[in-house]
Amino acid sequence: MTYLVAGASSGLGRALAEELARSGHALVLVSSDLRDTSALAADLHLRYDVMAVPVALDLAEAAAPFSDIDAALANLPPLAGILLPAGMTQADDEPGESAATLARLTRVNYSTLCQIVNCYLPQLRAAEFGLVVGFVLAALFLVPGPMVKMKWRR
Repeated sequence: MTYLVAGASSGLGRALAEELARSGHALVLVSSDLRDTSALAADLHLRYDVMAVPVALDLAEAAAPFSDIDAALANLPPLAGILLPAGMTQADDEPGESAATLARLTRVNYSTLCQIVNCYLPQLRAAEFGLVVGFVLAALFLVPGPMVKMKWRR
């Protein structure tokens, strides 16, 4: 069985990829930086003798193409699951900033992940076993000092 792991370059995504490889599953490792996932794919192949294919996909891109994921899946066992511990904020993201920033955050943390599930759900439904695991990713905005010190008055 093959698992697609978005956000596989670090953190929870990397840990999930390693655990799945340890269990003998083929992997499609998705991240925005191919250098990270290429190194991870090579490492998992050497340590666990599994097929692991790195794919670069910037979740912030509007209408991100999934052709590279399609090409990776074409040479692997049937897709059994999609794990989505991806998403992010940047240090300079501020609440109420711009419409463009909100659109980018929405794509990275929600809509592109939904598009991935929508694209590959038919394959999961056709399989004997299909799994989709999404993780709630919340952007944490720190309010500057003066705002924190405000008090409500009646």
